[in-house]
Amino acid sequence: MCSNKKQIFDVKVIPPYQFHLISPLTLFTMGQRRETIVYDPSFIEGEQVNLLIKPRNSPSIAGAAVLRVFPSEIAIVDFYILERYRQRGAGRVLIGAIESLAIKRGIRKINTGRSLHSDNREMIGFLERMGFVKLPLEIYHFSQPISNQEKRIHRFSSIDYTRFLPRDNLILPFTRKYFSSVYEMALEEFADHPFYSEILIYQTLLISSERYSHILVEKNRVNGFAIFSATRSNLHLNFIVIRDKLRYFGLPTFLIGAGLTRAYRDKKTTFSYIVYKTEKLFKEIRQIFKKPDFITIKMEKAIL
Repeated sequence: MCSNKKQIFDVKVIPPYQFHLISPLTLFTMGQRRETIVYDPSFIEGEQVNLLIKPRNSPSIAGAAVLRVFPSEIAIVDFYILERYRQRGAGRVLIGAIESLAIKRGIRKINTGRSLHSDNREMIGFLERMGFVKLPLEIYHFSQPISNQEKRIHRFSSIDYTRFLPRDNLILPFTRKYFSSVYEMALEEFADHPFYSEILIYQTLLISSERYSHILVEKNRVNGFAIFSATRSNLHLNFIVIRDKLRYFGLPTFLIGAGLTRAYRDKKTTFSYIVYKTEKLFKEIRQIFKKPDFITIKMEKAIL
């Protein structure tokens, strides 16, 4: 039986070529279920720093943290302490090491990025004791079988929905012809977004599927779009944007429905999306997805 006596721990930086030492600890450490998401780690910006914590004078590993370091903040991507080392100060020492790294680099803000499940009460409680506070931002992760939308897809494909579109607007496949217009509109829409940077928007459009992505066009003006990526069995909605003046026409259903109908015919099996509660189309998206697989929150600490 383990004693609750406090131990002395050492923290060291693990270079990328030794990431295998901590990778078994970082699969689901903060509850991020990546199998439900189209996830490309190359899209994550910032310098990655890997930390390993060990009991002093022991070969054992007590835990690990994976960080993304930006000019003004450090995001904790993964943070995990093995159960037998909890309540012994290991977590506090590891957070202290992250704070020291931040101060050394002139950074005064640490947060949990997009990795913390809202139902991970143990981690949330620990971070609150460490001085972190919850931010109002909530991120909803949806993943469901496309068969759940089967009735809607049949209705969508059998009824002429185009008569319900705003005057002079058409829904067309997203092709290279409209790349620049969609890119500029996305930059405008996501200028203050906590996730979409300029390079991420550009990369996402580059790898998006022209087969499933659709745009709303009025003559040569792009008024909206739903950008999808596809894997062998999954269709992932990267983002959806509609100009404010047209937001009340039920257009998310039409734009998403066009991609879903094609995916259904191609025998895709699942449909996924990640949406911020603060986004303009959040309520409309919730009408399509109903219930999220899980929700993540963000916690932050200012270093004085």
